[in-house]
Amino acid sequence: MKIFNASVIILLSLSLNVIASEISGIPNITDGDTIKILNKRIRFHGIDTPEKKQICIKSFKEYRCGQEATNALKKKINGRVFNLAQGASGHSNYSHWLLDMLPKLKLYREIYNLKNSDFLYLNKLNNFQKTSLNLLDLNNINFIDSKKFRHLVCDELISVQHPTYFKGYILDQAQFVPEWIVNWLRDSYLEKAIKINCKEKIFIDRSESLFKHCQIINHKETINFLKEKGFEILKLENFDFKEQVYIFKNASIIVSAHGAGLANLCFSKKNCKVIEIKPSKPGYAYQNKVYERISQINNLDYMLYSTPYQNNEKNNGDIFVNINVLNDYLNGL
Repeated sequence: MKIFNASVIILLSLSLNVIASEISGIPNITDGDTIKILNKRIRFHGIDTPEKKQICIKSFKEYRCGQEATNALKKKINGRVFNLAQGASGHSNYSHWLLDMLPKLKLYREIYNLKNSDFLYLNKLNNFQKTSLNLLDLNNINFIDSKKFRHLVCDELISVQHPTYFKGYILDQAQFVPEWIVNWLRDSYLEKAIKINCKEKIFIDRSESLFKHCQIINHKETINFLKEKGFEILKLENFDFKEQVYIFKNASIIVSAHGAGLANLCFSKKNCKVIEIKPSKPGYAYQNKVYERISQINNLDYMLYSTPYQNNEKNNGDIFVNINVLNDYLNGL
């Protein structure tokens, strides 16, 4: 089913190099998550919808859910659209926003003037995303909600390859975050930080995270110990993006369980001490070495405290912090 004439341009990034290739033609929508251009099948990463001929049941009645997924969400756009949408938690997760999605703007700017784009296609923005874009002077660009409009009819669609993922399991690729991403984030945001009153020794409290992994079972014991050691306990969700940049820019010692807030290590100063706490079982957190990689790029003094894995759901967490061991880590800084 032909729905629009367009030029789909894919920008590919290889380490620090930027390569542009173009696929031009009349896109044909196969179903809600797949199109074809010149007989080349293009599957949208992170999006899964019913197949075009699939039948579903709603209120005990069959209906053509695949056809609805294909046809229902189309938006006609006159002009150029830059696709910044991303699947999984990438659309709202703080770390993915900083390390995956914002760098796509940098890649785009290597070839195009972003202000000449008529629209950005991505999810409805939350506050930290709005602030980070405003600081890049992108507050006047029009946005299209990718959650609401799954199909577009536009003159020109431009999409950028994931800047750090090239093959294999995505968490294994995190250890190869390119240096240019961290440097670009520092150049873009460090001098725009808002100074607040906070200590140089901080513990990042992620107890209110929406994710269950990397939660500290003996949370109260841990924060009471760190308070005695002169640490300030901070919940990053209570701070504006520019304030978070300053918190990490100002810090000399950072202790935290593995979590998205540690992406702010991009803004930390040389020789800042970092203790990242992760459970030892192979899986999401243990395999993800992104914050160790950022520490390497920024010349931070990074230490990993790997705790024995806790496999009891009644514990309400998967990390048990041995206070004596944590004390040894602090004494070793």
